Amino acid sequence: MRNSVALSSKVTKKKSKPSPAYQGPRSTLRTLQLIERISAQPEATTLAQLSQDLEMPKSSLLGLLRALTQHGYLQHESNNYTLGPAAHRLAMAIIPNLSLPKVARPIMRDLSVETGETVVLAVLDDELRRVVYVDKTESTSAIRYTVPIGTSRPLYCSAAGRILLAFQSPQWILDYLSTAPFEKLTQNTVTNVEDLKSIIMQVKKDKFSTTFGETSEDVAGFSAAVFDIDLKIAFALNIGAPLERGRKNSALYIDAIQQAAEKLSLRLGSVNTNKGA
Repeated sequence: MRNSVALSSKVTKKKSKPSPAYQGPRSTLRTLQLIERISAQPEATTLAQLSQDLEMPKSSLLGLLRALTQHGYLQHESNNYTLGPAAHRLAMAIIPNLSLPKVARPIMRDLSVETGETVVLAVLDDELRRVVYVDKTESTSAIRYTVPIGTSRPLYCSAAGRILLAFQSPQWILDYLSTAPFEKLTQNTVTNVEDLKSIIMQVKKDKFSTTFGETSEDVAGFSAAVFDIDLKIAFALNIGAPLERGRKNSALYIDAIQQAAEKLSLRLGSVNTNKGA
């Protein structure tokens, strides 16, 4: 065994020194490492922390951070860095089948914790012309709104439905309002076509919608538009709450749902949701 080892050692010494593996342009690798490190952080991170984690001088990092921030790949606020909309667009381009729940659920969970209410993600069923709930984060309150995934609701009287309706083409909306059956589900349900037109116009302007006891007498809904990379509406993000709690906390819920929808839109690659109208 000793002779074998010694021989092997000698042979190794006689071999020419291998060429070092190609490392690529240093700045490019540092940029990718930087984006990877920031994307892995659950919260925003600082220059000092990045310098320590990547074992890179602050002076070298600062130039990269400024360039990436300038071009929208990072966002810089209060000395903290997070991924910017350009990075999210890049991710969506690289991974077109990115699982939506993985993107949406952290935002939905945070929104549910912030408001104490059930949060639902909804899409438009174009064939049925109804809203369908595709994911949810349920409130832990003893008295709460709850709904099974897969449930559908009319567009004209639900908060999520009005959001999804408002951002369809004018012809789609006109066809819907001309042909849909407007059943009065509760005493609060709006069924007058002219009133619905005004509501839908306002919803499109505001990018959020509220309902109080229109689909169910004891439920309030708060919904906001989520836009995709093409600035088209992709989903409605919705808070469902018991009616009285919804009335009491209306301002809080409207602000919270708008911020969460904006955040999810950015995750989907939308540059500026103000252009979605």
